[in-house]
Amino acid sequence: MDGQVRNLSGSDLVAQMTTTEADEFLRDVHVGILAVERKSNPPLAVPVRYDVYDQGRVVVWISEDSLKAKLLRRAGRATLTV
Repeated sequence: MDGQVRNLSGSDLVAQMTTTEADEFLRDVHVGILAVERKSNPPLAVPVRYDVYDQGRVVVWISEDSLKAKLLRRAGRATLTV
């Protein structure tokens, strides 16, 4: 990576961050929105706690028997918005 986080929205209104600034931002904020697809309903989007560890590894804290965990196991993917 070149040290710059890219603006993928196509808008000039979105601020650019360096990789260091983005890392600091992610390590400071600890609540995000996890969205997981469902077969016959809109995606489930819920607030979750997360932490960022060395080298950008993100850990999301959810209960193993929660609906979001069951849906995540079934879907095999999710989106985390911070």
